[in-house]
Amino acid sequence: MMLKGHERAITYLAFNADGDLLVSAAREPTIVLWSATTGERLGTYEGHVGAVQHVDLSPDSTLMLSASGDATVRLWEVETGVCKHIINLDPAPARCVAWSPDMTRFAVAADGFGASLFARVLVYKFPGADNMHELGEPICVIHNGPTEVDEEEDSTARKQRLREKASILAWLPPLEGYCDEETDGLLVGREGGTLTVYDPATGSKLDEPVYAHEDVVTSIRFNRDRTLFVTSSADKSVKLWDTRSLAELRVFNVDTMMNGCAISPIRPHVLMAGGQEARNVTTTAASAGRFETRIHHVVGGEELARIPGHFGTVNSIDVSPDGRSLATGGEDGYVRLNFLPPGYFRLGEDEDLRDPAVAVALEAFMHAAAEIVDDPTLPSVFDDEAATEEGFAAAEQAYDEAAAASIDTAAVAAAAAAASS
Repeated sequence: MMLKGHERAITYLAFNADGDLLVSAAREPTIVLWSATTGERLGTYEGHVGAVQHVDLSPDSTLMLSASGDATVRLWEVETGVCKHIINLDPAPARCVAWSPDMTRFAVAADGFGASLFARVLVYKFPGADNMHELGEPICVIHNGPTEVDEEEDSTARKQRLREKASILAWLPPLEGYCDEETDGLLVGREGGTLTVYDPATGSKLDEPVYAHEDVVTSIRFNRDRTLFVTSSADKSVKLWDTRSLAELRVFNVDTMMNGCAISPIRPHVLMAGGQEARNVTTTAASAGRFETRIHHVVGGEELARIPGHFGTVNSIDVSPDGRSLATGGEDGYVRLNFLPPGYFRLGEDEDLRDPAVAVALEAFMHAAAEIVDDPTLPSVFDDEAATEEGFAAAEQAYDEAAAASIDTAAVAAAAAAASS
């Protein structure tokens, strides 16, 4: 399902905790809230005057934080769309935001500005929705690198300083050896590829940085019980980590930069997406841009399938809490909401279903589904539900026949061709 609510590239999207809402942000001031079950646009949030880099819905889905290049963080009431509070970081652009799981605090990453203001992470105490007027100064400031101007800073030193900027934030559950039972940890991913855990009360490091990637950490996503998480990077890799020990469990090396990743809550799958850098997209055909969502087996590491859909770099990806739908946002300005077919849930289950031919069949199914939903003869994907459902059913049947015939490679190829025609 293709959702059009933005005029510019999508920067970030995420499902809420219940899985019935999907929020998307873009390189424009508008934030859009969608129904995750029908794709209907439920509302927009207007107020920023610059690109919105990141958003985070509160665990109870009542509030939303947004970080913008206009040097503000806004706190929204989800149901009404009313902006309840503005944090002014002027002149530093806001990079990303993150609620703590218990909603007692939230963290903000701010970029540096010029030579005098360095990047930092700020932790705020949240007084509750009814006491927003009590929201004051940050309770903790974590400086990413130096805090004073070095008048003799050369280009090498400046480059290293910029690599210390926070690129993504995530809250860790209380961890033995890192935090006491009353305090969780704040995980900071940086431009230089490191992961560092901080005490959000004091700003002190709880351990030495982990050199996770060779380039910027673009995304952090947890599994359902937060015992595992995955990171993606522009270094063409996605990594699986143990939350408790921060031990690296698996590396998924790919052939292009990765901007987003997620762990399926119901299948042993890691999903990832990215593509060539946006500035190069106009020089490359969509088929060669590697804009698909890739599905890898979390244990074996092998690629199981690819899901196409975007005509430019994919900038964000998330899986619904029930694991049955997938959302991606791209440089093309579209949000793609995919309701995963039955065959997806068998990927990696049996050895014969790891056959690359079956992956081809799944890809063909997704192509057919995308073409049906994007049929220009339909004014809207919601105006003719019967036609849409009939089209999906036909494509789904073609895929299932391919999967059932997976031992016969010729039959798989024929079914895949029929699904994509």
